Amino acid sequence: MTDADALRLLDLLPGFMQQEIMRFKLLNDQRLMLMGRLIVHKFFLESGFHWGLFNRAENGKPYVSGMQCFNISHSGGIVIVAFSEFDIGIDIELKKREMDFNSVMDYMHPSEQAKFLCSNDRTDTFFKIWTRKEAFLKAKGIGIVDGLNEYNCLQSIVNDGAFDWEITELDILDDYSIALCQKAPIGLIDICEAGIHEF
Repeated sequence: MTDADALRLLDLLPGFMQQEIMRFKLLNDQRLMLMGRLIVHKFFLESGFHWGLFNRAENGKPYVSGMQCFNISHSGGIVIVAFSEFDIGIDIELKKREMDFNSVMDYMHPSEQAKFLCSNDRTDTFFKIWTRKEAFLKAKGIGIVDGLNEYNCLQSIVNDGAFDWEITELDILDDYSIALCQKAPIGLIDICEAGIHEF
């Protein structure tokens, strides 16, 4: 994608989204966020969507009034978008990169820490745990907060005291960990509704 292409596509979005995208310091992050927003736009356009229906909840999570829930994640050169009838979170992480594991250990449940520490491949194990944790957080619409280590996201079903959340790993791209979390009622997750784009 050339700079001219990126600018032309950026003009398709409303001003407040353009500003959000331009706040990212790295060009690759700007382009990935742009692609994520355009995927959402394309998906909803067929249903009569216009950006006037785009809102943010009190916790900052984006949503489109009267439309399916969606969530966006990007890492490396990939952007992935998931849509669902229920609250949903998705996270993707490129595994081939440096990571300070100790800096996030306090955010992990004791069972998650034990799995990581006993693993023969700590990098792979860490990113599998971390994407599950991030997908759960994004589905709930919260960030990294104190007490997060209370939730064991290794389980396929995590109860937060109010709802059951189903967490699924998507083993669809080499070198990436991907996890999806959806609010119950638990049903089959249609992987075809996850749009994956690389450039």
